[in-house]
Amino acid sequence: MHNQDAGAADPLPLDEAAQRLKDEGGQLGGQLLRLWQILGELFRAELALSRSALLRIGLYTLLALMLAGSAWVCLLTALVLGLYALGCPAWVAALLATLLLLGASLICALLARRLLPDLGFRHSRDALGQILTRAGLQQEPASKEHTTDEPS
Repeated sequence: MHNQDAGAADPLPLDEAAQRLKDEGGQLGGQLLRLWQILGELFRAELALSRSALLRIGLYTLLALMLAGSAWVCLLTALVLGLYALGCPAWVAALLATLLLLGASLICALLARRLLPDLGFRHSRDALGQILTRAGLQQEPASKEHTTDEPS
């Protein structure tokens, strides 16, 4: 036969065990409620800090864009006036400035297009699709062809 612990040999009366269970459950519930309140306060504080940082980043970005735009306007004005002062017709000077601006915009667009795969949008979309498929909210695609973002 198995030896039993001394505590297991003397069971508590049912009403006392139920009272202990109720008291300890109430204490645990109170602790869980307090933990939930503390986590809520922490989340609100983190959100306030994030919002403050996001607003500052947005303000600085807007200011940088305004200054960069002003610099471009000054540069293009100086270019047009300089070409005009050198004897170039006004319409040719304006056309050259426009072509310069268009070329710079095209270069920026091409660089941005090259950087987009590095941001992981395709991987995020694929991962979200897999999660939705596992949850049964989306049907699985017919073919499972995986394309890579690496250049050939």
